[in-house]
Amino acid sequence: MVFVPGSWIAFAPVAGLTRDYFGLASTTPVNWLSTVVLFVYCVVSPLTAYVFNHHGVRIGVSFFMSRNVNGSLLSVQCALSLEYG
Repeated sequence: MVFVPGSWIAFAPVAGLTRDYFGLASTTPVNWLSTVVLFVYCVVSPLTAYVFNHHGVRIGVSFFMSRNVNGSLLSVQCALSLEYG
């Protein structure tokens, strides 16, 4: 499966620092991010297998790479916004 967990792994090991930086009341949102990534992985795995088997590796990598880039850009945009939470 094409899956790059770098977006959440950057925050999960330093949950306390992430909480302080974003001004959160607790580390619960950071911990939920780790949990959601696990569930998304389980849901997207069959889709990934289908795309690779029916459309080939080139289309599969291009499709999921574009989704990964869009998700990372959305994360950066949210982190740069003035309000958190």
